[in-house]
Amino acid sequence: MMSNEQRNAVSNLHELSLDDVHAVSLEMLKIVDRHCDEHGIRYYLAYGSLLGAVRHKGFIPWDDDADLWFPREDFEKFLETFKPFGHYRIIKPFDSRYPFSWGKLVDTRICYYNGHYKMPDDYGMTLDLFPLDDSLGLQQRKRARRCAALFEIANSDYRSWANLSWKRRIKKMARPFVRALPDSVYGAKKWDAIAHEGTSDEYVRLGVSEERYPKRHFPKVWFGEGVMVDFEGCQFRVPCNFEDILARCYGENWREPVEYPRHAHVYWRPEFDPENGCSHGVAGEERHE
Repeated sequence: MMSNEQRNAVSNLHELSLDDVHAVSLEMLKIVDRHCDEHGIRYYLAYGSLLGAVRHKGFIPWDDDADLWFPREDFEKFLETFKPFGHYRIIKPFDSRYPFSWGKLVDTRICYYNGHYKMPDDYGMTLDLFPLDDSLGLQQRKRARRCAALFEIANSDYRSWANLSWKRRIKKMARPFVRALPDSVYGAKKWDAIAHEGTSDEYVRLGVSEERYPKRHFPKVWFGEGVMVDFEGCQFRVPCNFEDILARCYGENWREPVEYPRHAHVYWRPEFDPENGCSHGVAGEERHE
């Protein structure tokens, strides 16, 4: 739920429909796919995007974002080689202005509002970029979970007490105390060190932030080089054993659609609003390398 401050801020803005959201997300997926193909980078559709690709051959009809996985070395290569252009820029993990331990490709034509978090004004609609890391040992996992919990508390800037669960109220009260801790306890350097401590040759985890979810550890062979599947008239890469991964993430009934409410709101910035006669342009034609 948006605050009164947020409602006032967007009162004169044009909200994107889900069709608009899917069109913008598809353009970002195409940009990443093209860049990865040019630079020899592996990626896979992830989470709801993977589920949509397999079950709907495109976006889940009610989904409002897109996600990708990258093996760690490919993730770091992507962040190193992708340069901002046009309306697009990258948010790297642990950027001090954003509460994320993963990367994001941002379309800055669009402004984003979520009832739980306060984002900088230049934050836009995003494509999430998640690293895949080697699984950790037991003691390493415990440290990672503590770090993840502290990072979430420190960066969960809930706007008001209204409609907060008791858990989020506790996090809101604890935030100033956690933020007073040194960066070495939960910050970027700590996360980065943990991310590179994986020792398993057989299992991969869905990024260091997923250490809170033990079921999200998978045999590496489930990913492999990946296979191409149809997605909204295009083709994108998915893990080789995508059905096993979907069953692990969503349960054995993953083929049965379960609709859920849209949790965020995105709006065209006035200078890009089609209602004002502005043209969106074709994302792929704006880049010059």
